[in-house]
Amino acid sequence: TVSDKHNVYLKFTGGEGFLFNINNFVFGRNSVPVNGRLIKNLSVKDEKYGNSWILADNLKDGELIYGDRDVTYVGLPSYLNGAEFIRTACDSKNTDSDLAVFTADKDIELYIGLDSRVSSVPQWLDSYEKTSDTFKNSSDVEYYIYKKNIKSGENVILSTNGQSSGCVNYTVIILEQGSQQSAVMGDANLDGTVDIADVVAVASYIGDSENNPLEAQAIINCDVQN
Repeated sequence: TVSDKHNVYLKFTGGEGFLFNINNFVFGRNSVPVNGRLIKNLSVKDEKYGNSWILADNLKDGELIYGDRDVTYVGLPSYLNGAEFIRTACDSKNTDSDLAVFTADKDIELYIGLDSRVSSVPQWLDSYEKTSDTFKNSSDVEYYIYKKNIKSGENVILSTNGQSSGCVNYTVIILEQGSQQSAVMGDANLDGTVDIADVVAVASYIGDSENNPLEAQAIINCDVQN
């Protein structure tokens, strides 16, 4: 633990120009709330593990899920690509009280990814809708996706995971309402266009769906099943 008064020296080893500008910074748990693209005033209440929470943007497969674990997103539904998201602390699953609070800065769709091994869904998720979509992490843990629409200016409380053993903590993903792209019929690789690459993707899926999977939206776009 750091106490008393100490000198802190910051060394810049970059190139020329004004590339290292710091107005202020805060040590410890009493840090200023964090603002993002879609949410503001994110304040982590979990004092023990709060330093591992991170607000991030441009979600995609391969991004870290937690601030304290080296596991990543795998098989995200395509509509979540590019979302703002919160890297919670996996160890926050051990905290049995509210973990964080924030305010919606726009009308948002809030998604919670809950470990499928959690035997009893936390009560605070009762107002959320369980979707039919799932994703996994790089350790092959499956998450169920819960969704709730939040109005601009509304406060959101992220509470306890509800279970600490045999599971990981939940994840938090934020989209602006109405930002999801409409389906493009024939688009198998979900790049927004239809070309020969989509034909190859569909043929590969029909030939060997296990090794050449398509995302759920792609299957809808191409009206295929195997």
